[in-house]
Amino acid sequence: MGVLIFEGMKVGFLEGDLTISVDESGSVSSNAILSTSYNTLPLWLNLAKENCQSALIANQKIRHSWPDDEEQQKQCLLAELRPSMLTIVSCAIAIDALYDIVKPFAKIDPDTQKGWQKNKKSRVFQISEVFRRVFELRKDEATEIKLLIQEISKLRDKAVHPSHKIENAEVRDDVPVGLDWRFVAYRHHNASIALNNTMALFKKFFAINAGNKRLTQEMENLRKSFVQNLLEDT
Repeated sequence: MGVLIFEGMKVGFLEGDLTISVDESGSVSSNAILSTSYNTLPLWLNLAKENCQSALIANQKIRHSWPDDEEQQKQCLLAELRPSMLTIVSCAIAIDALYDIVKPFAKIDPDTQKGWQKNKKSRVFQISEVFRRVFELRKDEATEIKLLIQEISKLRDKAVHPSHKIENAEVRDDVPVGLDWRFVAYRHHNASIALNNTMALFKKFFAINAGNKRLTQEMENLRKSFVQNLLEDT
């Protein structure tokens, strides 16, 4: 039985899974078990794109067809909040996944890693520092990337690890009533910024030739595994 191979998928043989033997009569027999690794990172970006579009549709209804009925108002806001939140969380997961892919190429010595742990360096710091080292970013580029990762991570953390303490109601320019802060933070405007910044990050890194053949191959495999036109359409 064959194995279905997707574009950009890593394939190979684990130790002992490819054997060739010759019996006493000289007959040759072989056995092979193929191993694969399908990268799901692009799916998170595709989910982000799909949900951002859903958030846009919901936001347009809020802007152009704001209902008088309070229950309908709530439904309109929830219809925007859900996909906006999913967009931002999906972007954060994709960035985390890229970090895991390229971290082995950052050449971080054990003492440095221990120092980060001892000094309780944030995950945002560690991700940003790995990207800086791997892609040889200028200081201004590294600072800009750190800030965008920080903003996405902050909103992701608040969504995944919510606090239930009460906070001041907030306002937004397209809704004539005060709202819980979540309906201000998780709306299409912010989801769109998160998606555009994340896709710009990937496009930038795909365009960089870091001079490491293995890293170049990893990034090429990742690029090939992207859903068709995902990079171009965002």
